[in-house]
Amino acid sequence: MGDGMSGGSRLNMGVAIRILAALLLGCFMLPSFGVSGGAHSAEITGIALLTGAETGSGQRLPANLGMLFLLYIPVCMFVVWCVYKGKRQREAALLSVFFSATGLIGWAEELADFIGDDGYFSTMFDFRAAVWGGSPKGWYDSAHITPQAYKSCCFGAQRLINPVGFLSNIIENHDEPRGVSRYIPANDLSVHAKKLLATVSFMLRGLPWIYQGQELGMENLPFTSISEIDDISTKDEYEVARHNGLTEDEALTCVSFYSRDNARTPFQWDATANAGFTAGTPWLRVNPNYTAINAKNQLYDKNSLFSFYQALISLRKHPDYMDTIVYGELEPFMEEEENLMAFFRRGQSQTLLVLANFRKEPRTLVLPAPCKKILINNYDTLTGENDKAVTLEDYQAVVLVV
Repeated sequence: MGDGMSGGSRLNMGVAIRILAALLLGCFMLPSFGVSGGAHSAEITGIALLTGAETGSGQRLPANLGMLFLLYIPVCMFVVWCVYKGKRQREAALLSVFFSATGLIGWAEELADFIGDDGYFSTMFDFRAAVWGGSPKGWYDSAHITPQAYKSCCFGAQRLINPVGFLSNIIENHDEPRGVSRYIPANDLSVHAKKLLATVSFMLRGLPWIYQGQELGMENLPFTSISEIDDISTKDEYEVARHNGLTEDEALTCVSFYSRDNARTPFQWDATANAGFTAGTPWLRVNPNYTAINAKNQLYDKNSLFSFYQALISLRKHPDYMDTIVYGELEPFMEEEENLMAFFRRGQSQTLLVLANFRKEPRTLVLPAPCKKILINNYDTLTGENDKAVTLEDYQAVVLVV
């Protein structure tokens, strides 16, 4: 047994130092992730954190954030001591991932210590797409992700993780805006587009997660005033935008796109008052589209997004395809093609091809092999030419056996 650090499970001092660096970085980034509501991570110093002093942009940090900083440092030191001494390594790893979940994904050489067969955890979340386009200046200076950039984020993470283990694939969560409003251009938002996004997420290698409301295609709330927003980080980003010259309407439009309050509006059960969520007054305004987008409307509609998610879950669990979808390798296909997300899932005895036309305009694609069967299609039909080519319509997504 020794000291409990045998073989590949042992973490050396180099790993301990890297964990400490990630934890300390996380401390200085806490305001930009909503702990203080700030967006000045590039300007904050330890003194500012401890004293509640003003940042370079003139925004004053809450003094109580200094207390968080003081509590954070002992946690950092405990993690490093545990790892270096080889004691309670699992607890140390858990704490480090809890405080810096995204920091490890860049350390390809250490991934196997944290996930996979010999790692501490089964999986880790992938936030590449969620943080794409971010700016240290604030949300007002951030870029909206494009379909091409979304593809790059997904494939980049897959290349990094595939030899090691499984990612947890998400479209949205409680700290992010609604995924359909984030990853689908506003003018393209439709049920077909939402089904495409679901298809891509479920067919990537990894563990698919569904956040409440995602299965209905719930969208961002059209906030009409900053007073409707509860989230402190969104309010702070609004002030940052105003401080940097945006009008009230421009600042509200900017922060409304990114606010996590979008994922915290009442769940839309039906078309009755307050979407059937409560007879009282909800903490956030109900999205006015609840009369069209709600669970009651979709539950027994075979063409609804809810039913489409059920079909994706059934396909993933189907005994004929489960091994390929869950364990098969992922190989990008026609990766340079603009606004096309296409990839193979290769199992031991079969190959699946996922084709997703991430645009309104149709496109014709030459197939690498004849199509044997269509497993998933977000349209009723698929136009083909003697199994040599297919034409994908506006945001059409298909899963083929080839």
